[in-house]
Amino acid sequence: MSAQEIFENVSPGVVTIEVVTDSGRSLGSGFVYNSWGYIVTNAHVVEGAVEVDVIFLDQRRFDATVVGVADVRTDLAVIRLDTIPASLKPLYMGDSSTLRIGEPIVAIGNPFGLSGSLTTGVVSQLGRSLSGLDDLIQIDAAINRGNSGGPLLNMWGEVVGVNTAGISKIISEGLGFAIPSNTVTEIVPNLILDNLSGADLSGADLRGANLSGLDLSRIDLRDANLTGADLSGANMRGADLYWADLTEANLSGADLQHADLREADLYWADLTEADLRWADLRYAYLTGADLTEADLRYADLAGAELWFADLTGAGLTEADLLFADLTGAGLTEVDLAGAGLRYADLAGADLSGANLTGADLWGASLRNADLRGADLTEADLWYADLTGADLLESNISSAYLRIADMLDVDLRWNNAYWADRFEIDLAVDQFHANVTGAHLRLADLTGANLSGADLKWADLTRAGLMGSNLAGADLTRAGLMGADLRYADLTGADLAGAGLIWANLTGADLTEADLLFADLAGADLTEADLAGVGLRFASLPRAGLMEADLAGVDLRWADLYWTNLRNADLRGANLTGANLWGADLSGTDLRGADLRWADLTEAGLMGADLRDANLVGADLRDADLRWADLSGLDMFWVDLSGANLTGANLTGANLTGATLDGVVGYP
Repeated sequence: MSAQEIFENVSPGVVTIEVVTDSGRSLGSGFVYNSWGYIVTNAHVVEGAVEVDVIFLDQRRFDATVVGVADVRTDLAVIRLDTIPASLKPLYMGDSSTLRIGEPIVAIGNPFGLSGSLTTGVVSQLGRSLSGLDDLIQIDAAINRGNSGGPLLNMWGEVVGVNTAGISKIISEGLGFAIPSNTVTEIVPNLILDNLSGADLSGADLRGANLSGLDLSRIDLRDANLTGADLSGANMRGADLYWADLTEANLSGADLQHADLREADLYWADLTEADLRWADLRYAYLTGADLTEADLRYADLAGAELWFADLTGAGLTEADLLFADLTGAGLTEVDLAGAGLRYADLAGADLSGANLTGADLWGASLRNADLRGADLTEADLWYADLTGADLLESNISSAYLRIADMLDVDLRWNNAYWADRFEIDLAVDQFHANVTGAHLRLADLTGANLSGADLKWADLTRAGLMGSNLAGADLTRAGLMGADLRYADLTGADLAGAGLIWANLTGADLTEADLLFADLAGADLTEADLAGVGLRFASLPRAGLMEADLAGVDLRWADLYWTNLRNADLRGANLTGANLWGADLSGTDLRGADLRWADLTEAGLMGADLRDANLVGADLRDADLRWADLSGLDMFWVDLSGANLTGANLTGANLTGATLDGVVGYP
């Protein structure tokens, strides 16, 4: 390549450096080192600089900042343009070890302020040591004041040295010296990397760059390409990474507090144990990213895409994940306490053991999410979609689940103490919510659709279930003590062994429900519909069944001790062996009821209609049968000792073998 061709190719990357110091103004030369806006020059050129201007051959002028200065033995310095021009042309670095004595060379610089000056010559000698500088290249081309910092080039246009006039003037005219390019490539990268804090590298190509452990605080990397870069352990506090491409970058352990990562590409990036507190990750792409043990507290992840990201053990306390897409993300044991997850997409996410205390999940999608053992205490889940979610052994105490969709949810052994779940839907056409063993004490399930739900062993003590749909639900051995079941639909529900002590079932529909061995002591069943209910061996002492519809109910061997059945409809009911001691059956319709061997001792049957009832072997001692209709009854072996039959209708009744000792009002 001719000297003319070299100049044409290289001169756009050679600059004049104008320096203002406390003592005046001086000039030097330099050249563009890389596309990030870094310029290489001599240390003595920028010594004591207060202001630095860089002037290109086409007279464009830019402010610059001294980035780093090497030790006195190399006389090298790096400055950075404060604004990076669009057409920046870095020079290509050559290998100075290949130089031979007598090899032609070209020097370009700004001698005496004459910018764009070219001188030619040959390599006179190698390895010179002068004025404290080692391994210098000696040339016969003149290197004058102002040439310092300019490039020495071989005939391929490669930089093989950095000219220095600092010693030329003390030797003789016609001689020049240059710092070898191999020294430059050894020192300059470290000067750059060690001083990147606050640098403007927007749009820079840093693919695969090793920036591990560096101070990159407040650096501007907007729209930079950092694909595969190693940023592990780097200090990136306040860094601007807006729209940067960090695909597969290693950011493990990096400090990204307050960093701007909006719309950044972080696909499959390694962010393990990274500190992202207060970071802005709005609409960032984190698909497949590894955020294990990362600290994302107070971070803004609104609208971020986190598909299948691994957030195991990450801290997201009070983070904002509004509209974030966390489909399939791994959030095992993650800390999301107080996090804002409104409308976030967490479908299929693994949140097992996660801390979601007080989290805002309003309208969030948690379809098929794994929430086993998660803590959702006081979480806001209004309108949330929990369809198919697994809440096994989770804690949703005091959570707000109003109008939430919980179809096919697994709530086994869940703690929902004080949960507010007004109008939630726990039913589905083919599969039903599994709430086995759930702790739902004081939960508000008013109007909830729990049809077909599996509530075996669930603790619903004092829960609000007024108007809820429990049709076909499995409530075997469920704890419903003091529960509010007014007007609830329990049609066909399995309540075998359930504890309904003092429960309020006023107006509830228990048609064909199974209450085998159920404990209804003190329960209020006023006006309840118990048609076809199985109450065999049920415990109903002191229960309120006033005006209840018990027509055809199976009450064999049920315990109805002192139960209030006033004006109830027990037509055709099976009360064989039932314990009705002291029960109030005044005005009750017992026509056709089966009362064989029933214990009605001291029962109140005043005005009761017992026509066609079967009282064989029944115990009616001291019973109140005033004005009761016993006409045509077969009362073989009935014990009526001490009963009050005043005004009773016994027309056609068969009292063969009956015990009538002390009967009052017997005709």
